[in-house]
Amino acid sequence: MKWVQKDIEMFQEAREHIDTVLVPMIGIDMGTGMKQSAQMQEFLAILASEIERQFKGRMILLPPFTYWPPSDSLTLQHSALSWKNSILEEGFKHVFFITCDSLWRGNEGELGGSLIWIPSIPLEGLDDHYKRELMSGQVSQIANVFAQKWLVEK
Repeated sequence: MKWVQKDIEMFQEAREHIDTVLVPMIGIDMGTGMKQSAQMQEFLAILASEIERQFKGRMILLPPFTYWPPSDSLTLQHSALSWKNSILEEGFKHVFFITCDSLWRGNEGELGGSLIWIPSIPLEGLDDHYKRELMSGQVSQIANVFAQKWLVEK
């Protein structure tokens, strides 16, 4: 379910069945990395939407955790942990962060195994059929991560 009014109404009716939250993590770079930042955001938005579509009824897709490139990655890590803890306090069992930003690769352990890092693939110039095929393959790989976590924590 997406963070839109129609889906939130469905969520409220079926909350007891939805135990997982997916949070995209988007870094904004307004400098020399602007194009790459936008490309990663585009890729991640499509990927997160496809994941949500596949797991609708089990998962809710939150708006992105958006940040400026930090001078202090520890502060950023604490902010992400604060999001995770707040979500868990709302009664969800699983919180997954998904990102293309390699900045987070060093923080996987600190986020309690809830970080999925996936390298961004430039979608510019690809036809829609190939984009869907590419995303389908990515979603299949990520689905295994969810399944393993769901089985372990049952």
